[in-house]
Amino acid sequence: MRPRQIQSIDTERKIFETALLLFDQKGYDNVSINEICQQLGLTKGAFYYHFSSKSAILIMKYRLNEESLKKYYKSISSDKPMQKLIKIIGRLINYPTITSLEEIKSAFKVQIDSHYQDFVGGDSYVQKTILMEIIKEGQSTGDIRKDMSVELLADLIIRYKFGLYIEWCIKDGQMDIEVLGRRDFDALISFFTQSPLDNNNQVTKN
Repeated sequence: MRPRQIQSIDTERKIFETALLLFDQKGYDNVSINEICQQLGLTKGAFYYHFSSKSAILIMKYRLNEESLKKYYKSISSDKPMQKLIKIIGRLINYPTITSLEEIKSAFKVQIDSHYQDFVGGDSYVQKTILMEIIKEGQSTGDIRKDMSVELLADLIIRYKFGLYIEWCIKDGQMDIEVLGRRDFDALISFFTQSPLDNNNQVTKN
């Protein structure tokens, strides 16, 4: 790799890290591209060479998270379907604890204002694809109910995840997202493993 290429990669990394730090400290809306450039002694032209906008920095962050999730999923490929499902859900629950409240809030705002699709908390298309693969495998082994489609069951997890993140943001992080997330997902997992017969018996008992 040539020195100029190394320098370009290093500059992109510095812009990325500095911007995320400023977003966390001041809030996404309160940080300008000029301020990011001033912190690093760069021109705006240098910024736009690497990123098309402030929001592109957040999108890059979640693309990196997407790649991390793919690698993790590959590392647990030999696990049984329910083990994989529980571990992937655990990653989704844990995500806000390894980032910042301001970053999650900023990502939601960017997505709403700019109509970006499915990048908050990691790319939902990737998450959904992984979940569907696991659920399909679980249905084939009889571990997961078959009376509901693979896509519907995956959507239930994705939609709950977004709801959990939004509640955490609304409460300014003043809730134990891991405890509540695991409690609710345990209930969801129980629902996934129920057969139609179980549901009928439950209705009869009630």
